[in-house]
Parts: sequence; C-alpha cells; structure tokens
Amino acid sequence: MASSKGLNLELVAGLVSTGAFFFAIQTIAVVLARYSRDLGIDVMSVSLIWSAVSLVSLILRPFGGQLADRTSGFLAMALGSSFMISASLVYAFSGDFLDLLLGRILQGVGNAFFLSPSMVAVAAAAEGYVSVALGLRSAVISISGVIAPLVAGFTADSFGYPSVFFVSVLVSIFSFLSISPMLVSRKASLELERRDSRGWRELLRNPTVVVIMMTCLLY
Repeated sequence: MASSKGLNLELVAGLVSTGAFFFAIQTIAVVLARYSRDLGIDVMSVSLIWSAVSLVSLILRPFGGQLADRTSGFLAMALGSSFMISASLVYAFSGDFLDLLLGRILQGVGNAFFLSPSMVAVAAAAEGYVSVALGLRSAVISISGVIAPLVAGFTADSFGYPSVFFVSVLVSIFSFLSISPMLVSRKASLELERRDSRGWRELLRNPTVVVIMMTCLLY
C-alpha cells in the first residue's frame, strides 16, 4: 500500500474520504425516519422518501462511472461529496415532506457519483495491494457504521435534529477536502477500465459480470 517513495497519499485520501462519506450517510439514516414522524409525515410518504435515494442512484450510477472513466475517480467522488453537502443542508432546514424528498434526491445523486468510483479509485491507487485496499475500505465503512449512529443519537437528544444534519454537512465537507488535493492527479482514474474499453452490450454478455450483478441484486 505504500509505494517505494513513501506513503501512498492517494490511497489514504480515498480511504479517509470514503469513511467520511459513509459517516454522513449513517448519521442521516439514524434520525431521518424519526424526524419524518415528528414532522407529521405518514408512513407511506416516508417510504417514498427512503426509496428516492435508490431510484435516483439507480438512474445516475452509469453516468457517475462514465465521468470517472473520462476524468478521474477522485473528481467523481468530489462531485458526490458536493451533492451530499447540499443534501445535508436541505435536511437541516427542512420542514415538510417535499423538503425531505429534495434532500433524498440530492443524496441519491451524491451516492451515484461517489460510491462506485470510490471503490475503483481505491483499487487503482493500491499499486498491487487491491484486495488489502478494498478490505481497508470495507473496514473504514464499518467503523463509520459503528461511530456515526452513536454520534447522531447523542447529538439529536442533546441539541435537536437539525444539529445532526449540520454534523453531516461538516463531515461531507471533510470528505470533499480529503480528496481535493488529488483532483489534479489522474493516477487513480479507473485505469483498469481504460485498458479494455468495452460497451454495455458486450459487458452484459459476459457471464461472470451477469452472475456478479445478480448476486449483488439478491444481496
């Protein structure tokens, strides 16, 4: 993970940014349903709010991957973090169903441009330690999943719901700043895909790809 020249800063930046991004996701997730109820939003509407993230992400993820292919994984991640900042600000000042729905749409855009590019950017920066790097990525996500709910719960009880969303704003800004020095670098720019540029039709004819996609869907 460390190159011969020293610490692999691109890998560290990718891991730190990913941990912060998922921290923001977990912070929001802990309080959003309870906050929706306290605003008087019915259960069906809350269901729509939750589904919005996945729907938007489903539509935009191919574009997030395309952006990363043509520029760099770090640029796509920075764009995703920017949308997460915007979503968190909308949550912080929300007061009804439409406000929360807008926040979820923005968060879905953020997820679409951050999640997959962050995985491949970390792998491309690993310099031969791809499995270890992806293991570390999973570890920082798990750490965020342990700490973020505790922080969110304490903050909500002590200072109210908006303060939780402001925590998400700050963490999302940190996620953006962590990778901002890497935006001029093209080293971790999804080089693996560039070596073998294939279209969607050919990709979906690959039985290994199809099996992996179905496994993820069932998971």
